[in-house]
Parts: sequence; structure tokens; C-alpha cells
Amino acid sequence: GALVTLLASARFALSPRQALALACTAPLVIWSGNVLRCAALFYVESCIVRAPSFAHVGIGPCVFTAVCAALWELARQLAKPRGTWAS
Repeated sequence: GALVTLLASARFALSPRQALALACTAPLVIWSGNVLRCAALFYVESCIVRAPSFAHVGIGPCVFTAVCAALWELARQLAKPRGTWAS
């Protein structure tokens, strides 16, 4: 997560203020992904949700990919120029 945050900050040439905003938001996004992964594994392993045997192995990479995509998109949104108020 930290690596994706740094790479996205560099890729989108974020200002220090934008990079700080991304860096402060990243732990929340990463934590949320971990909660989602743990919940998904709980439901699969306790057989509350029927899933194929390979589901346990695939849940982690899927959530990791989603977290990376969320961080990347957040950086992209931060890099967008904002409109100014018309006077």
C-alpha cells in the first residue's frame, strides 16, 4: 500500500499537499481492505458462503488488487485540476 501510494504520487506529480492527503488516506484504505479480506475469509472458511476450494487462495490477491486500484484512483482524482469560482 505504501509503495502504491508513493508510485501514484510520483506518476501523477502530486503536490506535497496532495501527496500528504493521499498518504493520510492510504492507511484507512489499506485497513478497510484488510477488514474486507478477513470477513471474506471468515465466511468462506466457516462455510457460511459456499465457495470452491481455491477461493481461500484467491481472496487475498483480489482484495489487494482492489486496494491498489482504489489508491491509484484516489491519486488520479487528487491530481485533477479543480475549477475556480467565477466572479
